[in-house]
Amino acid sequence: MLRLSMRDGEDFEGETPLDLVRAMKGASMFSDVKDVLHYIAVVEERLDRVEHIKLALTGDKLDDRCESFILELDRLGLAKLEHWKTRRRRGLPKPKGVREATDGKG
Repeated sequence: MLRLSMRDGEDFEGETPLDLVRAMKGASMFSDVKDVLHYIAVVEERLDRVEHIKLALTGDKLDDRCESFILELDRLGLAKLEHWKTRRRRGLPKPKGVREATDGKG
């Protein structure tokens, strides 16, 4: 299980990076976003325009693009990616209030 903690305090979890991005899309304020790839493009454009942060995204396939997106957010300090095994090794409990991907749609 993966956990992504955003700098605004919101947390997401899922089995895969795609699950994390689906959960983020579901919680986003961008109501006109059509699918996961569109969501990533909107976030990428907004980060560039508003915060002058450029994401170095790779991957043409959906799973690869989601993994690249999540890793970039973590690398740039926009979010913190953590695997549940790491939390368990540290003796930390699963946090409450974590959003999960539930709809299975992109």
